[in-house]
Amino acid sequence: MRNVVLILCLLITACDQKPAAAIAKETASDKSMAGQSIAGKAHYDKACANCHEGKLQKAPHREMIGLMTPEAILGTITDGIMRNEAAKFTQHEKIEIAEYLGGEPFGRNISQLNQCEAGIQFNIDTPALVSNWGLRPDNSRFISEDTSRLSSSTVTSLKPKWAIAFPSASRVRSQPTFAGDLI
Repeated sequence: MRNVVLILCLLITACDQKPAAAIAKETASDKSMAGQSIAGKAHYDKACANCHEGKLQKAPHREMIGLMTPEAILGTITDGIMRNEAAKFTQHEKIEIAEYLGGEPFGRNISQLNQCEAGIQFNIDTPALVSNWGLRPDNSRFISEDTSRLSSSTVTSLKPKWAIAFPSASRVRSQPTFAGDLI
């Protein structure tokens, strides 16, 4: 009876297997990423983990950084807020860190940005409608009915016409502004 159970288990397991070629391809890809991950992890552990594993409250945790793409992470450690801390690494080592933290190689999630139609330009002669973050001196973000050309009775009939996207970003440090007839 034990032999029958063993044979059934082997048959069930074998039926769930992928073809050998698919396994070999995945294994080669995994080994390539694993090699980069090991190098990236070593660099991260040496220079980044001390703050990003919870010891510094204002530093985002490694899991939060992992929500970013490798391209965004590289931008942060090359030209962004972490450039001084990462200055000791070569460009190749920075890429290894970014791929380790992002969990994938470069180029997998590159978004294409939409662009304005030809002929749409910034109008320097149009005065700015707002002058600060809160849109008004009291930081209320209030836009008058005259400026917006919207009333409380027309708001319910609005339909989205456009949206703003921030590809490869996990947070936004500022808000859109209005100037020159553009947002």
